Amino acid sequence: MRKGRHYAGVATAVLLFVMLAQWFSQQWVAPTALFWIVCIAASGCLVFAVALGIVAHRNNQAELGFVSFYFYSASILPLVHGITTPGVLYGDNAVTMNSALLAVPVGLVGLAPLLLRDHPLSRSLARRWRLWVGTLTFAVLGLVSVMLVEPQQFRDLLPGTFRWQALALLGAMGSVVAGKRHIRLAEIADRPGPLFVAYGFLSVGAASLGLTWIQPWTVGFWLVHALDIFGVFLATIGGVLVYRSHRDLTEVLAPLTAFDPHAAIELGLDPIVHRFIADLEAKDRMTRDHVVRTGALTVAVAEEMKLDGAAVRRCGLVGLLHDVGKLEISDEILTKPDKLSEEEFATMRSHAAIGRRMLADSPVLSDVAQAVGAHHERVDGKGYPYGLVGSIIPIEARVTAVCDAYDAMSRTRHYRSALGAETVERALIQNAGTQWDAEIVDALLRVLARGGDTEERFQSVGRACATADVEFERGCADCVPTLHGEALVEDEELVEA
Repeated sequence: MRKGRHYAGVATAVLLFVMLAQWFSQQWVAPTALFWIVCIAASGCLVFAVALGIVAHRNNQAELGFVSFYFYSASILPLVHGITTPGVLYGDNAVTMNSALLAVPVGLVGLAPLLLRDHPLSRSLARRWRLWVGTLTFAVLGLVSVMLVEPQQFRDLLPGTFRWQALALLGAMGSVVAGKRHIRLAEIADRPGPLFVAYGFLSVGAASLGLTWIQPWTVGFWLVHALDIFGVFLATIGGVLVYRSHRDLTEVLAPLTAFDPHAAIELGLDPIVHRFIADLEAKDRMTRDHVVRTGALTVAVAEEMKLDGAAVRRCGLVGLLHDVGKLEISDEILTKPDKLSEEEFATMRSHAAIGRRMLADSPVLSDVAQAVGAHHERVDGKGYPYGLVGSIIPIEARVTAVCDAYDAMSRTRHYRSALGAETVERALIQNAGTQWDAEIVDALLRVLARGGDTEERFQSVGRACATADVEFERGCADCVPTLHGEALVEDEELVEA
């Protein structure tokens, strides 16, 4: 998926909307119709938002909790907007406009821990998400009650047009940030689901902005309300419908919570990836746990390096699948507790080329086959199996090589105990620029210094569908080209992952 194409589509849609709103000045004054349209639509959205909150609480899903509050605010305040439509149940009042303009900014307050996910306060709120979401939910409910009972109290809340526009602009900017994040996640996941959520955010933000300059009861006025309703339903029900084939309700709702790249990648994993990881677990649990941790770490490092979404996805896949060739290595060699003989070591090293052959013929994994085959290459050309040098090595393989080595050195292996943190860091620094890409080593050290916790990521990969009936072939024809250079043995005292 190409990011520019998505942005161009959104820009074109907004431009057409503005043109339509400006060209038509004819008015249709129908307060009763507005009352029923908004009340019915907002009530439906509110029911769905509350359901999201209940599921979030039951499954302890912080991300879903934050998103549910956004939709709660974007539903209940527009409901007030509809109820207080002048000329139906209420006379002229300021609540009608104020409630509509406050809906998105208030919702973004609840969404802040996800939009500012690297901030220490955001991480603290994520740990106490029920308190955060619950407090905001009851605060908004109290605000709504006052609006409906004492609407005159809000006459001077936003007395100037400029303040209305500033508040609407704030909400639109926050919605753009959330929308852009989901567009990137659609690229990472290689799935359209997050795009529905992204365009929902953008539509709601555009509608909020449009309310400040479009004349009441014009064509543009009705279009703004239609765009707002469309945005909320698109971001909620639309996202769920895309994933309606999932059996578990938590999985169905997952597109709404995919605010981080790990979740996005896991959403987009093909069943064959789960099968490979399940087979690794059946063969050797230690290898399975190693690739899962490595895959999670490659995603964090790729994000730290600000690679594009497609590259982040490929890094995650290569990290998860880099040792898939070990499925063809005998158990006697793979789990041997002693030092390998030269012949056994040569067999072990063949897993990189085997992994490439296993993936090359898969239509969904062929784009990462080359990087899987190159994850033991060194930037100085002394790696294996082909002796590639520097940037000729795919970036995904270079990222995986560093993360693979870090995890291998940091954990107990069949043939040795884990090395201490200082020893591992010293090894990475000393061999940056020779064994590993120095820029990637620096990115990994920054991730580790921040305390980025990826330990629990991808833990369900290969387990949720371990019994799935997935067919694939491993005995594909040898498609590995002959490349320059003789492969050299890397320093076994550093790492042989």
